[in-house]
Amino acid sequence: MTPVGRARPARAKRSRTAVPTVAAPIAAEPDPAPASTTVVSTPALTPREAQLLAALAADPAASSAALGGGLGIAAGTVRKALGALRQKLGAGPDADGAALVALARARGLLAGEAAIGEGGSG
Repeated sequence: MTPVGRARPARAKRSRTAVPTVAAPIAAEPDPAPASTTVVSTPALTPREAQLLAALAADPAASSAALGGGLGIAAGTVRKALGALRQKLGAGPDADGAALVALARARGLLAGEAAIGEGGSG
């Protein structure tokens, strides 16, 4: 309630008219690279995902509860991190620990291991 004798300040009215948009000129885009040279990039792993990946490398058949116990986190947290790892590595939703470790090794994501085809003896 306003005190007697004082008027409320006028409010600015909002315009209900649409603002016209100006389309930018379309520039010619270069052709995408051929499929044979396309590089698949893997998003960076979080520290927790890297820890979990190292634990999986040690025991790919370990349960979420066992992995969580070793890392001091809940099994649900392990399952969530495994889901993130599956997504980042491009694995299917049913990929097990061994499959995740194999994909990580192929991309050089396990600490101290080079990606397949880099360095190494042979």
